[in-house]
Amino acid sequence: GPGEVRGAAARWLTGREVGGELSDPVLLRHLLWIAVASGLPLQLHAGLGEPGLRIDRTDPVLLTDFVRTTAGLGTDLVLLHGYPYHRHAAHLAGVFPHVYADSGA
Repeated sequence: GPGEVRGAAARWLTGREVGGELSDPVLLRHLLWIAVASGLPLQLHAGLGEPGLRIDRTDPVLLTDFVRTTAGLGTDLVLLHGYPYHRHAAHLAGVFPHVYADSGA
């Protein structure tokens, strides 16, 4: 609820390094749903990216439950890049009409 989000935000704001990444699951979930509620396309990076990323956590298939839940809400999801999981991104785009895959660099 709102108290959980406020608590997570306070912890992140007081404990983060300048330029540090946001990794708190409560805040990430909250921000994702705010983005969905906006009705604007939501871009989600998948696959290889910054050094230090755990490749096993970048497979777009991991978004399947989120993709199912957002179906019919009016927000398109755009899976960016995706390599080496570009076929998984293409599969999600083929199965769900609100999902698009952009495999450009």
